[in-house]
Amino acid sequence: MEQSKIVIKRVSAIIACGKTYKLELDGVIVGKLKNGGMIEIPIDVGKHILRFIAFGKCEKSINIIISEETETIHINTKISNISGNIELQTNNTQNIIKSNNEGDLKQNKSTLPVSAVIAITVIVIVVTIFSIICAIPFSSNSENSISATFQEENQKTNEKVVYSDEHAKITYLGIDDPKTGLAIFTMSIKVENNFDKNAFIMLNEGYINDMAVQFFGGNISYEGIKPNKSAVCVFTFGYDKLGITKLDDINKVEFKIKLTNPDDFSDVLLETDTITLFKE
Repeated sequence: MEQSKIVIKRVSAIIACGKTYKLELDGVIVGKLKNGGMIEIPIDVGKHILRFIAFGKCEKSINIIISEETETIHINTKISNISGNIELQTNNTQNIIKSNNEGDLKQNKSTLPVSAVIAITVIVIVVTIFSIICAIPFSSNSENSISATFQEENQKTNEKVVYSDEHAKITYLGIDDPKTGLAIFTMSIKVENNFDKNAFIMLNEGYINDMAVQFFGGNISYEGIKPNKSAVCVFTFGYDKLGITKLDDINKVEFKIKLTNPDDFSDVLLETDTITLFKE
């Protein structure tokens, strides 16, 4: 009999598309699971712990029991549209795989009807994002000098440098409505990386009109932006309960920018004060 193995697949999605999971089996990193990716992990008979690690933290951990009869265990994963965390499904019975977190692991159906909906949504979002020009300009101020006054109406530029020093230059490019029919919007930020390490961007402590939000996506790849290179990072935000149905409803956006080393997320390259963008 061939050695048992675990086959893990991840549904491709726009939500957290730049988020890559390190897979740790019994304390040893055995691979990386990217957006739309698949990985096969050989596994011996016995009890094992499989952990899904993102940004240096364990997001999910499951117990796996491999018997002599076990051949292949299939685990399908996707990113939750609500929490932004990974969700797991399996075609195997609970006596083979048990989740360390109650309710984390669901019994898989013969098909995944949600995946078809997600795939269609991804196609629509990707096509529309790159076909729409940034729609509304914002002006910015730092946390220490926030002003309630807007820029003069005759200033037409959408771009605004929100941070700049010898190591990095970060420019706000604008906010778009990708016209998906959902209350989802995108914000584009250009990052010029002059550090001697790759830079992975995150937006923290986000607020839209003083209501807390999560910004998803942004990074082109898990490896981040290479030294002396630049990238346009597109973040998504919004949901029905936010009370925003169109671009004109957005009056103020706040967030902090954090650049980290993707090889060691505890290595923080840059963390800004709160950046506030006012509608002109």
